[in-house]
Amino acid sequence: MGYVHGKMWTDELICAELKETMRILNIKTMPTHSQIIDLYGNQSLVNALVHHGGTKKFANLIGAEIKRCESEFGDAYEIFCSKEITERFGYLVDKMKPRYPYDLLVEGTVKVDVKVSKLYTNNKRKVCFYTFNLEKKNPTCDVFVCYCINSQEQIEKTYVIPSAALSGSTQLSVGISSKYDKYIDNWNLLHRLVEFNKTNIM
Repeated sequence: MGYVHGKMWTDELICAELKETMRILNIKTMPTHSQIIDLYGNQSLVNALVHHGGTKKFANLIGAEIKRCESEFGDAYEIFCSKEITERFGYLVDKMKPRYPYDLLVEGTVKVDVKVSKLYTNNKRKVCFYTFNLEKKNPTCDVFVCYCINSQEQIEKTYVIPSAALSGSTQLSVGISSKYDKYIDNWNLLHRLVEFNKTNIM
């Protein structure tokens, strides 16, 4: 389906590489992005996985469960984001069911997808960055809320990004500084969207 680092990736090849990764790491669950990167020293397989449908798709194809702790980790931040929005604006926030095309629905109109990433350090290249799997080139949400978590499990920074700014991308990577820094704590975006919808739709 596409070239990544000179290799012609197909679903079959990605599945084979994931199974080999599980064999080498001696694990029975779907390998995480950080485990794959640490093992191979590059993001080739991770990028291929992201561009061909995402973690959930390939976990189903190879019959591997996604680590329960990772699901709970993401779920905890969806709840945290919901509370943060309510505390900031007093808005009603509905948390959607698993596998819904977005995570939160604010005031019945604004769709929010919550992403979380721990800091990844590539010792070989001496760089640190956060990476978020957006999964779809055409977003099904209005806003992405991306939490950057440092090594002390604390929120380092929060990006509130309009989905249109990431249209066509299946992955967001930000370093210590990024062109996306203008969206840090950009909560007013969410507020404007909700108020616009209240005036023009409801």
